[in-house]
Amino acid sequence: MNRLTRLRWIWRWLTEPSTPVREHDQERQARLLSALFLVFMPLGFLIAAMPKLIFDGGQGILQDSDVQVMLVVFVVGLIVYRLSRTRHYILSAVTVVCITSLAIFAAAMPEESQSDYVGFYYLVIPILLNFA
Repeated sequence: MNRLTRLRWIWRWLTEPSTPVREHDQERQARLLSALFLVFMPLGFLIAAMPKLIFDGGQGILQDSDVQVMLVVFVVGLIVYRLSRTRHYILSAVTVVCITSLAIFAAAMPEESQSDYVGFYYLVIPILLNFA
């Protein structure tokens, strides 16, 4: 088995919905939800940790509030990812929208100045996820 075939098999294994999901649209939605988890959860955690890793050399990374929020979201995301692989993928999708909104609110809350609300623009992400 060459590498590309093995990678396709691994990706299919990680995104394959459960057997009770039989309709084509439901199967596509469940597979898309699993793929979004697999791509964006580690990416979000890496992006949250990147400033501490680059500028502080990783010192105090677990004390950073953005990293703490993303770590909680990552752990909850693993549970929701597992749920998305079952016939309860719709509950998983609703949970993703809620958790994403809460994480953005927590990360975007200004700590020092009350006029910095630019992070709230990211609240469009859960809305877009709702239409996927």
